[in-house]
Parts: sequence; structure tokens; C-alpha cells
Amino acid sequence: MDLNYLKSKAGYLLTAIISIFLVMYIGFQMKITASDEEYVEVVDRQTVTVKTELSGYMFMDEEGILKGDETQGWICIPMVESGSFVDKGTVVARVYPEGNEESARKIAQIDKQLKMLEESMSANQGIISTKEYDKAVTSAYYCVVGSGISGDLFKARFGVESWLLSQSKKNIAISLVQNYNAECRQLREQRQELVTSLGEGFDVKVTGTGRYYFTSDGYEKSFDISIAQKGNYSEISSLLEGLDSTEKPLGVSCGKLLYTTKWYFVTRLDGETSGLFKTGKKYTVEFEENSDKRMTLIYDRTVKSPDGKEAYGVFYCNEMPMDFEAVRFQNVKIVSTTYEGLRIPTSSVRYVDSEVGVYIAKGNKVEFRRVKIIGEYAGSYIVKPSGDFAKTEAEYSERGKYLAEFDTVITSGKNIYEGKYIDMSKF
Repeated sequence: MDLNYLKSKAGYLLTAIISIFLVMYIGFQMKITASDEEYVEVVDRQTVTVKTELSGYMFMDEEGILKGDETQGWICIPMVESGSFVDKGTVVARVYPEGNEESARKIAQIDKQLKMLEESMSANQGIISTKEYDKAVTSAYYCVVGSGISGDLFKARFGVESWLLSQSKKNIAISLVQNYNAECRQLREQRQELVTSLGEGFDVKVTGTGRYYFTSDGYEKSFDISIAQKGNYSEISSLLEGLDSTEKPLGVSCGKLLYTTKWYFVTRLDGETSGLFKTGKKYTVEFEENSDKRMTLIYDRTVKSPDGKEAYGVFYCNEMPMDFEAVRFQNVKIVSTTYEGLRIPTSSVRYVDSEVGVYIAKGNKVEFRRVKIIGEYAGSYIVKPSGDFAKTEAEYSERGKYLAEFDTVITSGKNIYEGKYIDMSKF
């Protein structure tokens, strides 16, 4: 074989090997450089809210308004708005022969339209009220008269413009009210015609005083409020785990009546959530089935199993808003913890001489600051600002050595130490 040929091939191979090692070396150096590069972040005070997602059941002082077998084949039409407060003997619904579902559907649509109109007028009460416009019209009138008498034509002209504008707004408000009244009257007439067309029916009256809801699930008797108030683990567990087998009353549901506004929410707790809630403490709760409506619930008690491995948490609330959908099963988000302090990445925390802290950039020099961690959330620590230490706290005398608001924290980088020079112009 030709010696020159072998030499050329060996040269190519050696060049390739050197190139590979060169690329590896450059990549290694880039990695070292990248890992050694410092990143900084100015810290400020933040409020961090931690929400715990749970699901559970509502227990209410309620009675189902249900008709038995004699009403099989009938439909129920509400006569009052769901959530309304009613007295004993009030006709809350009418039951009609089955086969009129289309009329019933139209009645339900009209009820929704009426509710939307009422809500719209309530939300725009400040616009449709003519009281303020009346005052403005009167004020502008006297401004025009007074200016005319005094000969101040410029002020009189301004008064005329103000009077015309106020009168225009008043006319718009009157027109809105008139249109609203006309539309409501038309919808109510349509509703009455449909109700009349449904044929013979009979009234459904409530036997007590309370708040009426059209929705009913048939579990009103099973979910006795006393179980949530005083029930042990076995009683609560037997009820919730046996829901599918619980016998529901037959017949047409015409809603339910809540005798009191106090109700309970019972949820299963696990190892992570069992220690989050404290008896007597108020918690903000968001209800998914109510468009994340927020309500304040009070934690009542923890009901543990005999072996202590499982538990139920019991909350209660003293109010039941009219627009709250009191469905049995609810998915919720509970604001379990709120932290207020300085939020720093967990990667920035370092341990120096048995002290926990961070490095900060003070001018162009690196300095160490201690931190007092009060919480952890989503890859960050929440630490107490140096200015928040009370005189009774052990850290107060050395608060100047702790992290303060608006300090520039070095969040990453290697070979960082007290007194090191750092070029802040690159940030």
C-alpha cells in the first residue's frame, strides 16, 4: 500500500480527533462560564396566597318539596324566584300534566330573561336614577337665571349648556326605565298566557317559613344537618360513601325550603390537608359551581377515624346569598395560607457558617444577608423583611444583618463570597 496514502489518511484522522476534542473543550468552558455567571434580582414585598383545592358536600336545615306517586307523569313550574324568602302557605310552584314540556321550557326562558333584566337595572341604578339629574337641571336653571340678571353672559351660556346636557341625561334615564317596564310587562304577559295554556293543575304550598330553591336532589332527609354538627366519623362516612344506594323519594320535585341560613360544608382531608385548618378560624372559599363566588366559612372541627389515619373537615357559614346555587356537591378552593414578605428563589439561599441567608450586591461588592424563612411556595421562599422584626424578637438587635426590601439578591452563580467584586454595569 502507498505510504503517502496512509500518511494522508492518518493526517485526516488526527485532525478529526483534535477537532472533536476542541469542540468538547469549548463546550465545557462555555458550561463553566454559564454556571459561573451571576444573575441578580431586586426583591420587594409581596403577598402570596396559597389555595387548597377540595371537594365536599353541603348540609342544610332543609326540607324537600316533593310530591309522591300520585304526581307521576306531571311537571312542576316555579311561581316564585329561586332563592326568595317565603312565608308559610306561600304558593311556590304549580304542578301540571305531563306533555307540556315545551311550554314549561318557554316559561323557564322567560324567568331567566326577567332575572337578567332585573340584575341589569340593579347594576345600572346610578345611571337610571333621575334624582341627581333633577338636581343638576335645577342647579343649571338657577345658574342661567342668576347670570342673566347679573349680566354675566359667559356664565349664562355655560349654564344653558349644562342644563341641556343634564336634561338630555334625564330623558335617557326615563326612556331606559320606560323600556325596562314595557319589556318586563310583555314578558310577564307571555308567561301568564303559557301558564294558562298548561291546563288544570294544583298549587304547591310551603309548610314553613324560609328560603325557597327550585332545585332539589332528593337527599334532603338523608343530609340531616345534625350529622355535620355532631356526627362522628362512622356516621359521616356511612352517609357519604353510601350515596348511590341511598333511597331517593319518588315523584316530582318542586324544590326545597331552607329553614335557616346556616349551613355546613364537609370535606375529606388527607395527610397534607388535615393540619391546615384551625378551629374557629375564618377562611375565604371559592365555589366552582357558583362561578368561583367567594364566601367566608368558619372551620368548625376535624372528625377523625378511630385509627386516626383518615379525617373529615367541617366548615360552616351563617349566610346563604339569594344567588348562591346550593347544590349538594361542591368543588372549592380554600385560601389556606397567606404569606406577606420578600419572595426569593430557593436557588438563591445559601448556608454560610451555619447561617441561612443570601448574597446581595451592595454597590459593586458582594455582601451576605441572613434570612428568616416564613413560608415556601412554587419554587420560592417567603422571608421576613429586616424592617418587620419587632423589638420582642431575638433578631431585632441584629436586624441590619438580615435581608431588606429592595436589596439586590444574587439569585445564581458559583464562586460567590463576601467582598467579591461584581460588575453591576452588565445587569
